[in-house]
Amino acid sequence: MASKDKLTIKEIKAPDEFQTKMAKALEVLNLYRGWVGAGIILIVVAIVAGVLLSRQSYKSRVERAKALDKAFAPVLAATLQTSKDTEAKEDSKEEQAAKLKAASAELDNFAATHANSPIGKAALLAKAAALWHAGDVKGAMQVWRSYLGTSSGEAIDFVLWEALGNAADAAGEREEAERAYSEMAKASSSVVRAQAYLHLGDMHHPAAQKDGDAKKAREWYEKGLSELGGDDALLGPAQLLLKKTLKNRVATL
Repeated sequence: MASKDKLTIKEIKAPDEFQTKMAKALEVLNLYRGWVGAGIILIVVAIVAGVLLSRQSYKSRVERAKALDKAFAPVLAATLQTSKDTEAKEDSKEEQAAKLKAASAELDNFAATHANSPIGKAALLAKAAALWHAGDVKGAMQVWRSYLGTSSGEAIDFVLWEALGNAADAAGEREEAERAYSEMAKASSSVVRAQAYLHLGDMHHPAAQKDGDAKKAREWYEKGLSELGGDDALLGPAQLLLKKTLKNRVATL
């Protein structure tokens, strides 16, 4: 490849808007990790990280990353929900939904153009996030199902199973939600498994379900706690928070 198509050392090292967005997304994740919608934020972080990894050393790849960044901007804005510019005019719900619908169409075209490539897959997940924030839960679920149906066991899969489970639960599709959380529970990470068991317990908690089953809920919560055993002093912040949440759930039964 011609040298003019290579990035210079200065270009590679220079901080850019994409890296700034990545840092901001991570900051939000750290602040709200315990929130029930953390899966959606994780998707955003994974998308941004995936695109950063795609950039590597060639300008052609950077141009594709910039194109995805532009199409993805309305989705990231909707996810973060806040701006440092307090004087900026906020969009109404209708305006934001319209922007997100337009973004989902653009991301769909991008994904089709770059099908089966890492950046094309990132665009597909960005489209799902756009549909979710636009209020099209069914549409987002369809994209996640499609992605997971062709996935070869990627690390992000367990994040998507959580997102699909949350969406299915919100849509009243309880059986699909349980299937999604059960798939999430197959993760190699004990924290991810414990989070999945928390979700499964919540699906049976009498306070959350009219036909709740306290015994089943307790079984799932205790299974989650078993994933977080050992000395609390050796657990990380995320593990401690999850352990405390599970204990609190058991106490409410």
